[in-house]
Formats: sequence, C-alpha cells, structure tokens
Amino acid sequence: MHHVVRAPITIAMGVLLLLSWVVIWSAQMLLLFCTKSFATREFRADMCAHLQRKGSYFFTVLLNPLWWSKVVKPFDSSKIAGRKKVIIMTNHMSNADGYLLVRPLGFTFCCSYVVKASLLNIPFGGWSLKNCDELLVKFTTAKDGWGTEKGSVTAMMEDARRKLARGRRIGVFPEGARNPNPSGCIGEFKLGFFNLAFEERATILPMAITGSEHA
Repeated sequence: MHHVVRAPITIAMGVLLLLSWVVIWSAQMLLLFCTKSFATREFRADMCAHLQRKGSYFFTVLLNPLWWSKVVKPFDSSKIAGRKKVIIMTNHMSNADGYLLVRPLGFTFCCSYVVKASLLNIPFGGWSLKNCDELLVKFTTAKDGWGTEKGSVTAMMEDARRKLARGRRIGVFPEGARNPNPSGCIGEFKLGFFNLAFEERATILPMAITGSEHA
C-alpha cells in the first residue's frame, strides 16, 4: 500500500487502539466493582482476561482494514475436553500474535500469557493487562533488552504452576521472544514450559502462525 494512503490509516488505527484500551479497561473496572462482593480474585481476573482478549480482537483485528487473517486448520476443542491442565504453544512473529490467536482458539477459550512486567505501566492498555493477572517477567537491558531480572523467571514459573493447578490455561511463545528472522527458521525453544508440562502432566496444544510480521 502506498505510504500516502497507509499513513492516515495507521494513525487512525493508533487512535482505535487507544480507544480499545480505554473501553476494555473501563469494562473491566465495572466488572470488578460489580463482582467484588461474591466472586473470587481468580474468577474476576479470568473474566477480565476474556474482556481483554475479545475486546482487543474486535478493535484491532475485525475493525482493522490493514489486517486479514485466515485459519488454515480450525481448532478442535474436543481434543482437550476434560483436560484440566493445558498449555498452548506457538511461534512468535510479531506483537500482533496475541490478538490473532483469539480467532483460531475460539471466543469461549481464554488463557493467561507471559507478559513483560514493564508493559503494565502503560496507561489503560497496561492497566487492563494487570487486571488479567498475567504471567509476568521482569526484563533488563542485558541481551539487547531480553535479559531477565534474577528470580523473575522462577517466580513466573511458580505462578504458572499455580494457574495450571486450578485449571487456568496458559499460552506461551517457547522461542522466548519475537523471531528476528521471520522468513527463516523458527527460533530455538526454551525448555521451561516443556519441563513444566512434563512435571504437571499438562497437555501441550501446538499452534503455528505465519505472516503476522507484516501486520
């Protein structure tokens, strides 16, 4: 698309993204207020995650004229029916991946993702992620910004273990970061969540994304 046409659309999508953050966070706060007296903290966080995932998909994918997605092989939910502990694993091409996964997984499916702790400081967008009680990792400036604070990964893995124990599904990118060469080979997988799946006897649901680096 010519840059003269793309520029105003990109600006419009930026405004739409900000609007989505405000709407989603506001809806979450209303939900938290209305359920404070009778719902558990975990249930409220899970419902906030549903709002965050579906709201983000609606605003940034369905209303985005620059994005088009196709599900090559529909997800068969019967394969994990009755299985309490499930970990979704997929490759990581761009920041769009988390939004695009809503469609193949289905609108009734929801999971907790591994998130940079620093993102929670972003007004509205980060605040909405905080309400979801995501799996947080604290990064440092080492390794081009992908170094991790001592003890951060261990704490995150223990949180993941607790979430699996209560039946909360988890979504991870086992490469650990976005692939710097999307057109090349998939990045080397980190073993952390594979070990967790083995220890917890969790089911691994593999998925694949292609083309999102152009989003």
